[in-house]
Amino acid sequence: MCANKSKWHYLQCPQENECMNGHHSCDSTSEQCIDLDEGYRCQCREGYERSDTSCIPICSEGCIHGTCKEPGKCVCNFGYVGTNCSFQCDCNGHSDCAGVDRLDDCLDCKNNTMVRRHFGFMLC
Repeated sequence: MCANKSKWHYLQCPQENECMNGHHSCDSTSEQCIDLDEGYRCQCREGYERSDTSCIPICSEGCIHGTCKEPGKCVCNFGYVGTNCSFQCDCNGHSDCAGVDRLDDCLDCKNNTMVRRHFGFMLC
């Protein structure tokens, strides 16, 4: 009998490649399955690092006002922009803005604020 209690018509159970046949628990996005003689191991893919029991993405500049969602890519909190979410929009805390070079170009004002034009830009 093999380890999983199944019966084979062999003198010993054939080796299994868990990675090839999908019998592993590696996260396909952040981990790579490495086949071993007995079993497998999950290794973090490039751009990820091990944190407790999973692999998390790495943003080399950090995400000051946001979250690293994939390697090198921050998702900024409301009202912040930039590759590391370090620039605050000039929208009085009521909107996201069009980008680092357009901090006062407010998009979709919230909290019952109205949009007003200021030198061609939208301010909340």
